Amino acid sequence: MNHVPVTDPAVPATCTEEGLTEGRHCSACGIILTPQKKVEKKAHTEVTDPAVPATWTKQGLTEGSHCSVCKTVIKAQQTVKALGHNWGEWTVTKEATYESAGLKRRVCTHDSSHVETQEIPKLTKSGFSDVQDPKNPYYKAIYWAADTGITKGYSDGTFGINKPCTRGEMIMFLWRYVGKPAPKTVSKSPFRDVAKTHAFYKAILWASQKGITKGYSDGTFGINRNVSRGECMMFLWRLKGKPVPKAVSVSPFRDVPKSHVFYNAILWGYQKKVTTGYTSGDKKGTFGINENCTRGQIVTFLYRAK
Repeated sequence: MNHVPVTDPAVPATCTEEGLTEGRHCSACGIILTPQKKVEKKAHTEVTDPAVPATWTKQGLTEGSHCSVCKTVIKAQQTVKALGHNWGEWTVTKEATYESAGLKRRVCTHDSSHVETQEIPKLTKSGFSDVQDPKNPYYKAIYWAADTGITKGYSDGTFGINKPCTRGEMIMFLWRYVGKPAPKTVSKSPFRDVAKTHAFYKAILWASQKGITKGYSDGTFGINRNVSRGECMMFLWRLKGKPVPKAVSVSPFRDVPKSHVFYNAILWGYQKKVTTGYTSGDKKGTFGINENCTRGQIVTFLYRAK
């Protein structure tokens, strides 16, 4: 008998499986008359998965690809971390008082639409026995300094509003003012009159490392010497990064010549309204550059400079 040929249909190849050519076999005896041959897999139809840029708050993705037919991932997309905020400095939008809380805000430098706000707790009186009159020009600054931890006053319950401030105390105020940053560890104190065991040691070491003070040529800091108003303004100016004041033709104070080493610092303080100098009496028109700076004056300078 002759074979009874039957067609074995071709199987198209895909991108995931091999195919077969058309063949034939005998339906009576099963003998293969035309063998089917394998057909190689097709190439994937690659489609790009576009990258997704990361934002300041959300993750992104790198570019990838996949097959549009079988959905096989050809190039996997990788996660890109969110960029995160880069916050600017806090700006006080509402001052805290003894009656109500204040408010401060900061803005992301990457995207100004991202704003963070925080409440500033209302001030609480610390009760210094020598600072009781709210009309005292130093009153608000002193209680602000107490509430922010810049000063604790004396054990007898006084602040010492009119007491001359020492250089050590001044640096301690500045150190607390910026949050008591830790100085770099050194094997030896930079000043021979400031022992490593002294209560002001960390503050003075930090100030030395930050270039706020250089001490005296004899290797001392002068920890117990009274700080002058000129020195006080110089310390504060250096703390702020020695900003250049606007040039003026005449010094705002008749006791501060333009040639004086403290001139830029005092001019900056005047222009930033940190100080007005003396505005009445025999001292009117002077800054009092060489006068002892009182504790009340110093915390007022800090309060105005914040």
